Amino acid sequence: MSDLVVYGSPVSPFVRKVEAVLKHQKVDYDFENVNIMDKPDWFLEISPAGRIPVLRDKSISQEGIGKSTF
Repeated sequence: MSDLVVYGSPVSPFVRKVEAVLKHQKVDYDFENVNIMDKPDWFLEISPAGRIPVLRDKSISQEGIGKSTF
């Protein structure tokens, strides 16, 4: 399990670009598929505009928005 999570859709060219960079840099990450046609409420909390991709660093915050220590 990695500290980085990419949220998005595997068919999105924007998500694929982020994944390509992470793979090129040999950075471990987890992928969480998001239904972009019917975005879940938990996703809209971390991306209010509803845009993908979202990259989250779990070492900063396990809980998502409002729970971080910055």
